[in-house]
Amino acid sequence: MIKNILIVLILSFIFFLYSFKYLNRFIEYSFVVSILFVFLYFLILIIILNSSKNEISKDNFIPYFFLLSAVLILAIVILSILNVENRLGREKAIHEWLKLMSLGCFPYGSSTKTNPSALPFLMLLYLPFKSINFIGAINIIAAILFVILSLKIYQNNFSPLVSISALLLHPFIYYESLLKSDIFFNSMLIITMSFICEKKLLPDKKNIFFYISSVAWGLLLSGRLAFILVYFILLFYKFRDNLRLILLYSSISFICFLATILPFLLWDFYTFIFKGPFAIQSLYSRSFITIAFIAISIITGYFSKNTKQLFFNSGIILFFIVFVGYFLPYVFTNGINSIFFVDGFDITYFNFCAPFLLLSFENKED
Repeated sequence: MIKNILIVLILSFIFFLYSFKYLNRFIEYSFVVSILFVFLYFLILIIILNSSKNEISKDNFIPYFFLLSAVLILAIVILSILNVENRLGREKAIHEWLKLMSLGCFPYGSSTKTNPSALPFLMLLYLPFKSINFIGAINIIAAILFVILSLKIYQNNFSPLVSISALLLHPFIYYESLLKSDIFFNSMLIITMSFICEKKLLPDKKNIFFYISSVAWGLLLSGRLAFILVYFILLFYKFRDNLRLILLYSSISFICFLATILPFLLWDFYTFIFKGPFAIQSLYSRSFITIAFIAISIITGYFSKNTKQLFFNSGIILFFIVFVGYFLPYVFTNGINSIFFVDGFDITYFNFCAPFLLLSFENKED
């Protein structure tokens, strides 16, 4: 299917970015080796996708799935335990933010590399993990959520094997785990919330979940602003024919979001806006591009039909807002070599889309 090919191509592109950027620091002919790795990755996924139901039946795919899942989670556990001193790691920024908060100091705007990009609610979520001195646990939780959702979304076909294989073989998950990055964790929280809302939200009336989920979205959006695109897709997917519910739901979410940042705005408005998460996160896309992608999100949400299409549209939009808004302008300004040989471009922004795409594969029965 064309959709599956597009997913594999995007995942392969991200694979190449990671492979070439980091292999060139250690080996010669890193470009050739990276191309070879990407080709093998692409080939393996295509082979699995093209497998017939007779080759991988409903009865026997489960053992393979859980075996691969166990290998994935074990690898993440090992990498999460390792203490790697690296200026690219997110763990130090999380520790410093929480420490400054506990001392009553403003936690944003540090002149060091540890100035965090995440908004307050996501940072506060790390408090339990800091208390046990194991920030890396966030990616273990994210992997478990991924495994559960793979089975829930794909149900009785072999597509979970594609999903778990594509993640297990991709370098971004090991980068996330080793450097204690939180993008995979943040993405899985958004995906889990989207999945629950897709099943529980009623399109034409309010219930208790309507209010609970709208509050939850307000809190979750106080992490990374890019996920507002996913929010709009879900919002117009569920309430496409009810403008009143769209306005009420989004108003509650906005008030809750505002409540999480208001204390920081009152504390130090200038630093929070111009040196904090808004300034850092706005680096990857210009305002007019963001507005254009919000409009596209609304349109695609309106025409989405099911969970996998919801995730596919979210993944595609998250990929292209980074590609068009950040990657291409950086290449035009600094040259393609700067992506791989200079540390100015952060390829982890492409990680936003990967979990969504990994959960969007279509089966031959779809």
